[in-house]
Amino acid sequence: MTRIDVPAGVKVASHTFTGLKFSDGTAELGYADLPGGVFIGSGDKTLTLSSIEDGDEFEYGGLSYRVVSADARKAQLIGCADPVASLSVPGTVRCHGYVVSVTSVAAKAFYGCSGLASVDLGRVESIGTKAFANCAGITELVVPGTVVNVGDYAFYGCSGLVNVVLGDGPEALGKDAFGACPCISFLDVGDGISSVGTDAFKGYVFYDASGNAINPTAENLRGHAFTGSSRVLIMVV
Repeated sequence: MTRIDVPAGVKVASHTFTGLKFSDGTAELGYADLPGGVFIGSGDKTLTLSSIEDGDEFEYGGLSYRVVSADARKAQLIGCADPVASLSVPGTVRCHGYVVSVTSVAAKAFYGCSGLASVDLGRVESIGTKAFANCAGITELVVPGTVVNVGDYAFYGCSGLVNVVLGDGPEALGKDAFGACPCISFLDVGDGISSVGTDAFKGYVFYDASGNAINPTAENLRGHAFTGSSRVLIMVV
């Protein structure tokens, strides 16, 4: 036996591989550790967990990923094999049996997924360019505090988007991040924002609590919530 691929999510019954031993290179593994692993041997009775490399692409739980740092055990979400209506980004997944953290959503990962209606971004740190552009079915969005950067055009063309909550983590909103999103009626901006790209909220007019028009800069938006309609958003006292 020189190679065994154990699919993620399966339950390996006792005695399935009688006479064989499995290792991660330093310690012997039990059957519960095998799902999602690729094991390589040289003809003897011990198979060792395959290594992972930067750039390796794999699927786990119906979603597709790419390893961005094998040493740090980090991966980015790059899309899905089949259309999804609800997306929940897991904190960790398995690649060849190794546990890797999901730290980002890649550029154009879900571009044009009009059937996508619900998004839970988990604990990602960055959202790539056009990652969710033209996802017209999304109506509510919470960007968690773990996110540092929201890329250019990340949610451009999400025409059904109504409620947007930016947690305390996002430091930067890219150019046109929420461009062509005509239906936003509630926007809550956290305290962490330090940079707002050109036309991040293209077409919107913002007013402070006194009724004065303001530019949507980081300084003016930081720590405030806004409500309104027809692309007019007024600061909530």
